[in-house]
Amino acid sequence: MRSSFRPDLTFCTAIKSKRARILATLAPWQKFTLIAIVIVALVGLSYTIIRPASGEILDGEDNDFFTFNYSGNAWDLIAIVLQNKSTTLRPWINVYDADKSQTSSKYDNIPGANVNQVIAAAPQTTYYVKILPYDIKGKHTLSIEPNQTWDEFAPNEDAFSAVDIGGNKRVVANIMGSQNNDWCQLNAGAVDTISVRLKNRSTTLRPWLEVYNRNKFEILSQYDNTPGSDLEVSFKVVAGESYFIQVRPLSAAEQHLL
Repeated sequence: MRSSFRPDLTFCTAIKSKRARILATLAPWQKFTLIAIVIVALVGLSYTIIRPASGEILDGEDNDFFTFNYSGNAWDLIAIVLQNKSTTLRPWINVYDADKSQTSSKYDNIPGANVNQVIAAAPQTTYYVKILPYDIKGKHTLSIEPNQTWDEFAPNEDAFSAVDIGGNKRVVANIMGSQNNDWCQLNAGAVDTISVRLKNRSTTLRPWLEVYNRNKFEILSQYDNTPGSDLEVSFKVVAGESYFIQVRPLSAAEQHLL
């Protein structure tokens, strides 16, 4: 794991508003302003959120909005955890990206239930969380828990940060979400053909390999639509030249061995 990688997760001001639409101007501040305080503790590369934010759904038409910023340099899987503090609230969580487009939604129809929603968080990105009820009020607390699931080669999101895999080197890495890519680079040496094999370490990843020449021009693209499948490609090379390999998911996020 790179010692220079210092993820930082902050939980910002929460806004409580009636019937607020996340794409529109929020209603005036109501009965209280909720300031969510997060204490981030560093233990090596481990960050822990010590204090969650508390809120209350006042009736069946009330919503709570929260925002947090993931300022890490690599993708991570982050858990958004709603802890029900009532026996009545049937919780519902909607998550929105920096453009305020909804990315995920999860609910539980059982009064008093907790909800744990895991998202693939992109580096340097702000997210919005909307808490809404199924027609029943109740108190809750909300916390953000990073899982530190990045691999030792992250961040390698583009050709400029590509990982060197020359000399039959193996790369064990993770794909976090549909927008997450892994880039690798190799030198052809004295051979005229190179084979690259992706071994799927999951049952969900649908792998996609793309190969680029030294000018970053795509020369090969191949994928497998079967979740959990392996993928192998071979391509002609010019001896001594560099090539780039991009690992992309068709959808699901999981681990792979290249």
